[in-house]
Amino acid sequence: MDAETPSQSAHRTPPTPLDLGRVHVLTIGIDPQGSTYTAVAGRAGHQLAQRRFVVNAVTVRQLMRWCERRPEHRFAVE
Repeated sequence: MDAETPSQSAHRTPPTPLDLGRVHVLTIGIDPQGSTYTAVAGRAGHQLAQRRFVVNAVTVRQLMRWCERRPEHRFAVE
């Protein structure tokens, strides 16, 4: 592949956050441990929030409400 000339690189569209690996996306990790779920929200290796939920009939609703307060998120469940 040929290298870009300065005029070619000057006319390229700048990368969007998506092109940069979505560094602004918040990851929410959920660790189910029998009678509790622990949820941790973090970005770029930094923990921003943590909450422990007691498992019962409304746990999923409470967990989703907690997650929805954070703009862009993705989940990781252990």
